[in-house]
Amino acid sequence: MKKTIFFLRFIPIFLFLAVLSLSFRIGDAWFNLTEEEIIGPTQAQAQNSISMTPQATIPQTLTENEILVLQQLAKRRADLDEREHSLIEKQKELSQLEQQITIQKKELQILQKKLEEQALHLPDDETTHLVKIYANMRPQEAARLLQTLEPNLKMQIMRQLPPLKAAAILEKMDTQTAVFLTEELNKPVKK
Repeated sequence: MKKTIFFLRFIPIFLFLAVLSLSFRIGDAWFNLTEEEIIGPTQAQAQNSISMTPQATIPQTLTENEILVLQQLAKRRADLDEREHSLIEKQKELSQLEQQITIQKKELQILQKKLEEQALHLPDDETTHLVKIYANMRPQEAARLLQTLEPNLKMQIMRQLPPLKAAAILEKMDTQTAVFLTEELNKPVKK
């Protein structure tokens, strides 16, 4: 963060130097244009070919510190571009993962509905078998397991349990589930 603030302080200086450099270049172009008009096109071309040496293309107005700052800014810019590219890639990966999660969620909902339908249509002998299993369990274990079952299957089992066993199981359940089951047990049975 401190480095960012440090570099942000150089932005106005950099802009000033860029404008200053641009004004010198425009001034040089204007001066060369007027020289061509005065000297003539052939002599101006000869002078331009001399001034096109590699040293002439490097701006002479920048100090070593300014060049160093510009190099650091260019490096920072490259780092920021690289970071932006990696963030874009991560964003694409996240969107793909979100799509996969959405698809899996829909598949799970479909499976849950199928299981609920199958649980509703269990033959009576299977439901009776489950009731016997829960009746022989300790109330605490039966309550824990019943809380995880689908609501309709819970109701089928609880309706067929002996009243004393059902009361012991309800006593061991959390309050919210016990209240729900009590209200459901109080409703008439749908056939």
